[in-house]
Amino acid sequence: MKKFTSARLKARACAFVAAAAIPIAVQAEDPVPQPRPSHNLFGVTGLIDLPTADVQPDGQFTATVGYFGGFLRNTVSAQILPSLEVAFRYSILNDLSADGDLFDRSFDAKLRLVEENANWPALAVGLQDFLGTGVFSGEYLVATKGFDTDDLGSFRVTGGVGWGRFASGGGLTNPLSAIGRFESRSDFDGTGGNVDFGRYFSGEDVGLFGGVEWQTPVEDLSVKVEYSPDRYDLERASTSFDQNVPINIGVEYRPLDGVEVGAYYLYGSEVGVRLSISGNPFRPIVDQDLEPGPQPLRSRPPVENDRLAALGEIADLITGEAPVGYFSDPRLRTVIVHTRLGTVRWAEATLTEGQYDSCPEDLAGAIDAEYGVVDVVTFTEEDGTPLCTLALRPAG
Repeated sequence: MKKFTSARLKARACAFVAAAAIPIAVQAEDPVPQPRPSHNLFGVTGLIDLPTADVQPDGQFTATVGYFGGFLRNTVSAQILPSLEVAFRYSILNDLSADGDLFDRSFDAKLRLVEENANWPALAVGLQDFLGTGVFSGEYLVATKGFDTDDLGSFRVTGGVGWGRFASGGGLTNPLSAIGRFESRSDFDGTGGNVDFGRYFSGEDVGLFGGVEWQTPVEDLSVKVEYSPDRYDLERASTSFDQNVPINIGVEYRPLDGVEVGAYYLYGSEVGVRLSISGNPFRPIVDQDLEPGPQPLRSRPPVENDRLAALGEIADLITGEAPVGYFSDPRLRTVIVHTRLGTVRWAEATLTEGQYDSCPEDLAGAIDAEYGVVDVVTFTEEDGTPLCTLALRPAG
């Protein structure tokens, strides 16, 4: 079992975070639209075994199964507010308790403090296993910034500082230890269900962590590498789990928008896998492709009855006549359709020579069917004498 000295860990952590702070031959420009962030083996938004400052879209729900080294983590996470991600985890840890396997329940929460922009990274603070047995207990402050390239895809660089599990490798003195209650941290006691505020951000040391996610030019394929300060002391002491190096690498693929799969090589000794299935009730399963809607109808102004008084007898008629395929009637000599009073379609029909005792209402319906929507029909005898005027439908 290889051991890591405090000096070596400090040097490696500082070197890694310093390297992560260097823009990888790219310019810091306005952030381009990025795909939805991926999850880690803990089932929260992150790299491989570490968190990032990224969060999911508001309302996103995700179920994750992650496994490596005999540790099975089943997690349900939710973005319950635009900047607040929470998670519940049920883990099966082989041979980690005196009675055999440990069945552990834990809760996480991460709050994004600053949203990423062109000049500043995203910044978040998080609590891991803050309510549970405390076997995974740790707190962290983390920053993440994206860089885009023309040909190589995009990179997301993460760096952070952590307490608890994130400081088990030591390396730096806890800056809060000057305050009395933060200078020591209680150990895992195997019991859960209590919130121990005295553990948060406490302990003699803090650890530095970081990593890079490369979103390759191959669509939906990404590569991750991270430096983890978690030494898995409890697991190494109780199980056959071994840790040779504090570096993890992995490849992830998203065959569908709501499905993530990943394969990893962790700590120089273990192979891990992850499956995440995600959905959002605020977003449709498939994109809607709706054509432009019709133009709104413009209401017609009312017809002034006094304008019609000189045109003969006036009657209202809603004919309900079925459209005809052709138009021919021996009683008609000519029909002229035009617009009057702004929007009223008016038909002037001249009748053939003959005696008409009543207004030919059926002929008005035929004219309406032939010429489309006609509002008013005026019938005139051959000598020019108005016979009657019919309003086929109300104005407006």
